[in-house]
Amino acid sequence: MLTFVRRNKIPDMKFLNCLLFLLAAVTTACSKDDLPIEEFDGYYLNINEKIFLQRLDDKFYVAFYSSDEDRLREECAKAGITLVSVRKKLDLVRYTKGSPGSGAEKFTNLMAAYIEGYSYEQAAPILSSVLYHSPFYKFKVEGGDEVKITETFTVLMKSKTSLAQLEKLAKKYSVEMIGWDSNEGGYAIGWYHLACTNLAKGNALVMANLFYASGLFGGAWPDMIAGRLL
Repeated sequence: MLTFVRRNKIPDMKFLNCLLFLLAAVTTACSKDDLPIEEFDGYYLNINEKIFLQRLDDKFYVAFYSSDEDRLREECAKAGITLVSVRKKLDLVRYTKGSPGSGAEKFTNLMAAYIEGYSYEQAAPILSSVLYHSPFYKFKVEGGDEVKITETFTVLMKSKTSLAQLEKLAKKYSVEMIGWDSNEGGYAIGWYHLACTNLAKGNALVMANLFYASGLFGGAWPDMIAGRLL
């Protein structure tokens, strides 16, 4: 009868290096920053608490240049779609201090409206022709308000986070840099405004959650407006 004797051997260094490489690859692949964009939809963070939202599939906020209003109305008329509550928006540069960010000029002379009662497929030709669009959401509580997600969101920079790190993340997700906060309450240290166009990897709600997940910021909040008026 043959007897097999088990011998303990020191693992081969090439094998160990290969194992470590695979572990690093798995860790990187599972990084929260690399999760599908959809992972960051359907909630917003309020002091680390997830407030869940329900996406409305037949109502959309849109922002577009005032010079495109006539064209957009014509396209809507051809598609049998009505623009609701059309009004002029304030230029985003108003809310920044000092030198505006590289994307601030893209958000001047804007109009806003919403489209209601049409699925994404029906409204897609209109939504793709505006500067930015986002679905409406609703708080997941009884009688919860509807909220529209505008194009802007704000991050609170951690003391060790540099502007270069913010710029790198903004570039990665095709988000526009607007500038440091200077609202009527005065200059708020560490608060920085960003904005999304249709070229961004997600709407402002998704991007705020994703930026916060990077660990670079003390908080990140989309500009959400409750009620029917813009």
